[in-house]
Amino acid sequence: IDSNTILNINSNDWNQAAINISGSFVNGKVTHNYIKGTGYSGIACWFVGDNYSGMAIEYNRILDTVKSVPDGGAIYCMDRGQTRVAASIANNVIGDFGNTNPIAQMENGRWNETMGIYLDDMMSNITVKNNIVYGKGHYPVFNHAGDRNTFQNNILDISGSTYMAGYADTSGTGNKFTCNIIYSSGAKSGNLWDTYNSSTGGLSVSNNLYWSSVGSINTGGSITDSSPVRTDPKFVNAEGR
Repeated sequence: IDSNTILNINSNDWNQAAINISGSFVNGKVTHNYIKGTGYSGIACWFVGDNYSGMAIEYNRILDTVKSVPDGGAIYCMDRGQTRVAASIANNVIGDFGNTNPIAQMENGRWNETMGIYLDDMMSNITVKNNIVYGKGHYPVFNHAGDRNTFQNNILDISGSTYMAGYADTSGTGNKFTCNIIYSSGAKSGNLWDTYNSSTGGLSVSNNLYWSSVGSINTGGSITDSSPVRTDPKFVNAEGR
């Protein structure tokens, strides 16, 4: 699925992404697409024990997504069969995801949130790297019940988001969050991570760079970086996208 332009998908429920994928998708590629304006996800993958080994979601530009339907991501992937096959989400630009006032729905006693890259329902063994994510949603990245997922070399602009990342219902091992740049145009206080129903023993967080142009970014809380880096990343135009 390559080099398409998809605009203004007025989603009002799940399964109404700009690009929907389900079933076997071995070595499937979703690349170089321009997606803008969706009520739900830009790219959504629905797997239940299916074989999607070698899948690559790469080099897409995904803007103004998950604007009205909660519990979704600009890129959303789930695997309720937890096949743990290797796949990649890389080199994407995700901008202006989420809405500060999503539809008021509740699930398991929690507000349904909006995400940039959302690994849901045991999606595992995924490499998330070299992505740029910014918006007004809750989490630029989210890991729900998956293991052996790696988040590396991403730039996460948390200026407008509630948290940097979410980690939920996860008791597995091998999850890594490393060598990412976390930037804010304003001071950030409180926890960067939101966790619930989760053991954090299976998560390694290290060597991430934290920078705010006007104040400090707190790296404490329930999940801490073992070796945080605090230095100016020297963006040429940090607000220019």
